[in-house]
Amino acid sequence: MVMFLGACLDKDAPIMCITEYMPGGDLERYYMAKRREKMADVWCPPLWRILEWCSAVARALAFLHHREEPLIHRDLKPLNLLLNKHLEVKVADMGISKVMAATNGNAASYTMTGGVGSWLYMAPEVVRHEQYNEKVDIYAFGLIMYFMSSGRTPFYQLGRDPELAALLQAEGGVVAQ
Repeated sequence: MVMFLGACLDKDAPIMCITEYMPGGDLERYYMAKRREKMADVWCPPLWRILEWCSAVARALAFLHHREEPLIHRDLKPLNLLLNKHLEVKVADMGISKVMAATNGNAASYTMTGGVGSWLYMAPEVVRHEQYNEKVDIYAFGLIMYFMSSGRTPFYQLGRDPELAALLQAEGGVVAQ
């Protein structure tokens, strides 16, 4: 998780959050820069780096999901994974995250806003405006692992319309290749 340092909550100014500086930028733009540098349509890092990044994201999700009141990120995607100067990845942008009530081990149902997040990484139940829980972050994480290891956006074979990909996936008709 990107370290939160403070916030400006002045009533006469927009709310601003201050976090640690992440000079490596986001993961999606990092991949784009590497593709340009290598003059290749597809690029992905060595396996050890992918495993390192996946482990970091998994630790962040475990932290969020195993709190007394679990926290759902709801917009997990490569643009919200930032790199520090050592190319370590950290989860950022908790802007649309949601705290869930403690479940005491029982399966709980929540009425949460559907259609929230980025279409390409949105779980089918969110697209369909159904009840959901922290598992929607795991769905997005699976697609992020696909992106990291293949160098391609999920559902790239469907073209450039992420909403179409999400809707087809919600209907159960598409598998990331």
